[in-house]
Amino acid sequence: MRGAHSAGWSSHDLEPAFERARAAMRLRHYEMDEIQPFQAAFLDASGATGHRLADDLDELDGVAGAGCSPVNIAGGVRWNTAFAYIDPVRDRLRILDRTEVERIELPTRIHARSPGGPVEIDAEEIVLAGGAYGTPELLLRSGIGAAHDLPGVGRGLQEHAAIQLEFDGTAELAARLAAFAEHRWLPEEQAILKLASPGCDGPYDLHVYPWIERDATSPHTWKCVFPVALVASRSRGAVGSRIDHRYLSDPSDLQALVDGVAAVRETIAHPSLAPLLGAPRAAPPEDDPHAYIREHHAHYWHPGASCPMGPDPAQGAVVDEHARLHGLPSIRIADASIFPTIPRATTAMPTTVVGERVAELMSL
Repeated sequence: MRGAHSAGWSSHDLEPAFERARAAMRLRHYEMDEIQPFQAAFLDASGATGHRLADDLDELDGVAGAGCSPVNIAGGVRWNTAFAYIDPVRDRLRILDRTEVERIELPTRIHARSPGGPVEIDAEEIVLAGGAYGTPELLLRSGIGAAHDLPGVGRGLQEHAAIQLEFDGTAELAARLAAFAEHRWLPEEQAILKLASPGCDGPYDLHVYPWIERDATSPHTWKCVFPVALVASRSRGAVGSRIDHRYLSDPSDLQALVDGVAAVRETIAHPSLAPLLGAPRAAPPEDDPHAYIREHHAHYWHPGASCPMGPDPAQGAVVDEHARLHGLPSIRIADASIFPTIPRATTAMPTTVVGERVAELMSL
């Protein structure tokens, strides 16, 4: 959200919405005795190799360093937006399940298809929340794009490209995990290390988010994964007849991942962590990692910015500061597609805040 300059969308403006979202989603921080051995060792190694340790991953002004991600787990259940926002008002809603919206007939008629056949709905206002892929796809399918002076629909797509280093777990890791699991729930993923590459233009531009997973092909049944994700990508893609992220099309993105992998190698070689890691299973070669990263990169599950907010449609903006489509004020968007630039963070909470803010705007 830091890249948004539209009125009412600055970090300061959105702080109340973040507070409401944190409460609704039951966000909390792990207690020290909840951090499982692999994640604790990663945090120890991070601190020992010069990285700041702090729990600031839910703070808008957080900086580089390592800590455990806040969680929305209540009573052993991951609290989601349906629990937080739909369940309390479910009796006031008409919910059409297994129904796909096919197109919008301007100004506000929705054409959909359900198992029982076609459905038409007339509304006073439409709010789209199909996500970074679904929302621009629906708009384009409805003929809403360049023909309505909105050439930015589907353009500017961003994602966080990632590359993984993988290792077999050792007998020592398996023993520590088994002992922990006797008394505690054993989460696979907890810690995040925020890094600043040499080319970073902000507080940090990389995330390392290690996890463990069961793997029957590993000698001790555990695999350790260290993904390095670029959270300040300069590459831009598009949603059209196909989804094309154009990952690493900006050379600086590839170099940032190369730098991130080098930093992670130093951390995972530390004695706090090294006894838990066995033979390497997948990793870029140390002498020339560029080609490997281009071939094997993945993503961080954070698409956004495909219908960005801004003042000028000619410059690619799709919605205004009220989240309304420029020139089509009866349609709003409330999802990650309206980010002008996707956050340097996991996008779940910022997207929830978009919903909070749009709901607030609709009530004015």
